[in-house]
Amino acid sequence: MMDAPVSPENAVPTEDVGADTGGRFAYQHTWTATLACALFGQPPPFTDVWCEHLEDILLKQADGKFQAHQIKTRETGELWRAGDDTIVGALARFADLESDFPGCFSKYVLATNYNFFSKPVHGSNLRWILQQAVSWAKTGGEKSRPLKLIVGKVVKKSGKAEDVVVAAMAKTECDDSLPKIGDCTIGLCEALAAAHIAAGAATRAALKQAAQELTDEIRRAASHSHRDALPAWLRALPDADNTEAQACRMAKHFTLERLYQVVNAALGPTALLQPGGKTADYSPTEGRSILAQKLEAGGLSATTVNMAADFASSALTRFIEWQSIFGDDQAVARYKHVKTLVLKDCADAHETAKNGTACFGDKMQAELRGKLRQRIANGPAAVFDCREEHLEGVAYELTKECKVWWSNRFTLRA
Repeated sequence: MMDAPVSPENAVPTEDVGADTGGRFAYQHTWTATLACALFGQPPPFTDVWCEHLEDILLKQADGKFQAHQIKTRETGELWRAGDDTIVGALARFADLESDFPGCFSKYVLATNYNFFSKPVHGSNLRWILQQAVSWAKTGGEKSRPLKLIVGKVVKKSGKAEDVVVAAMAKTECDDSLPKIGDCTIGLCEALAAAHIAAGAATRAALKQAAQELTDEIRRAASHSHRDALPAWLRALPDADNTEAQACRMAKHFTLERLYQVVNAALGPTALLQPGGKTADYSPTEGRSILAQKLEAGGLSATTVNMAADFASSALTRFIEWQSIFGDDQAVARYKHVKTLVLKDCADAHETAKNGTACFGDKMQAELRGKLRQRIANGPAAVFDCREEHLEGVAYELTKECKVWWSNRFTLRA
């Protein structure tokens, strides 16, 4: 083959700053999403997450104190050393926060996917320097020469007083346990599956989609996409700057409720309600015939009967999903647990709705839906993140098993 002519389109780039910068931001957003998964914990280690607000990541603890996290990425090259400009800059930023918000921060975290220099008792060992700062903040006295050197650099960079710099450094931790750039998305999927029951039961494709949606939501929040929702006449408002600042803070703020909204939407709740999923001992024709007779005897319409059959199939599909993820034993245990809860609600609804006539199915259905809705509100984890429609489908499965009646008992047709 002949050599390609000299041309910009044939040139090999010596550097790609834009792609590198974009990759670092993408990593930061993915790691923010990974940390945010901890909000699903019981109890969570923190209650609120802000992205790109004062710091790369800002966390609010249950006690009202804050944590500030800076994310540093590096794939090759020298180990992180205490005197590196990047490290000094990060410590200076922490000193700024310590000065601007006295008493508000419990700790500062320098998090990286690379390694810190770790030779013991060495001026380049950041962990050792920070330990020196902790000791000096507690006891005072003479600072070691390595600590003096780093503190001097941070004071010069930040312009803050020496005692403020040392106080910030004493609260600073090093974390070099972050995943490599290529592994960060995998780590997010694992964290999401472990923290969120529905994500743990989702297919691999659905889990990846949920992880991507969460990362994208954080990226949009960090990139000021909230401005698109602000009115064009914002500048005409008497308090325009404050209005925009408030919108920015809200956009960057993630709570457990917001996480549930993003992840549950991404997992596709409607997909979990698809009719289908037959088991070996389930005959749709026979099952529906029993279900139709019992619902019609309760005065429910043909439309409701059709809906009930679909909900029952959806509940079975949920069971089969659990079966494929967790195996037979755990899937059966989950299904039996949910059936027991729903059977209790059905019994309570039946006792409340029954009257002197046979047709009280509509009142019983309304009572049951209220109880199922309250059960989910009390804690979706107790029903393995099933939706109300799944639980109602279980009620119709129990109806076909003749454990639930929507009217007075009668003799079923063959």
